[in-house]
Order: sequence, then C-alpha cells, then structure tokens
Amino acid sequence: MKFQMRQKLKEIKDKILKKTTISLFADDIGIRQATLSNFLNGKVGVQLPTLMKIIEPVGMDILEKMPDNFIEVECVFLDDKKFKKGQKYKGKEILLCFGTAETTYQGILMKDKREFYTLKVF
Repeated sequence: MKFQMRQKLKEIKDKILKKTTISLFADDIGIRQATLSNFLNGKVGVQLPTLMKIIEPVGMDILEKMPDNFIEVECVFLDDKKFKKGQKYKGKEILLCFGTAETTYQGILMKDKREFYTLKVF
C-alpha cells in the first residue's frame, strides 16, 4: 500500500510540475508551500478539503476507475496479513476474496453477526 501511495504522490507532483512550480502552485491554490512539499514527499497527510485543492487543478479525482472484472481468489493481503474465505476480519466473517489481474485491487465481502454485509475494496 505504501508503494501505491508513493506512486500517487509522484503522479500528483509530476502533473503539478508540468504546469508550474511547487511554490507557484501552492500560492495559486492558497496553501503553504511547506505543507504542499511535505505532502508530496509523503512526510505529512492532509485533510480532505486540502487534498481536493491540490488534485482538482491538475485534473485528478479522489476515486479511481475500478476495474470491470474481478475474479475470485484464494486469499488477499490486508493490513500486512493474509486472509482467506471463512476467516474473520475485524470481527466479520469473510465470505469471498476477489482481485483483478489488471490492477492491484483486491477486495473482500464480509458478513457480521447481524447478517449485515460489507464490501471492502483496497
């Protein structure tokens, strides 16, 4: 997951640098240059409104296009652990593990004791 985050930050930074400099971009969107630099270098997180200020001007959105086809897989890796169908994740029974060959997306379908279902894609 850390690799994916670094890749996204690099993508944001590259898009900014194609348009302008980091300092001018920070001034244009109304945030401190240090905040923007630290965020792009993975040193700090930002709140959602600040993230939106950063990504909207470079044509990015929070949600990525999800793959069209998921396939059932034997296990998934979440929180640095391996999970399989029948095991529990945060107290919920895993009913299905799925992934896709085209991307690194994985997911699980879970059910809790009250028969509520949760779909988690990561």
